[in-house]
Amino acid sequence: WYQEAIANPHVTIRVGRRKGAARAEPEHSPLVIRAVNAAYRKKYGERWPEETKEMFKRSILPTTLRLTPA
Repeated sequence: WYQEAIANPHVTIRVGRRKGAARAEPEHSPLVIRAVNAAYRKKYGERWPEETKEMFKRSILPTTLRLTPA
């Protein structure tokens, strides 16, 4: 889905039964990326420690996306 969002940043977000249009763009702010990583680690780190650790490799961090309402 990441490659598709980069190719066509107009995406649909689904939360439960609700849908909304959004735009996906690369996030460039180190502060925002750190905050996203902390939230991801808190949510998934205990349950899936190895998979979560993979998400914090230096090569993966630039793939963080910002979603804004379209």
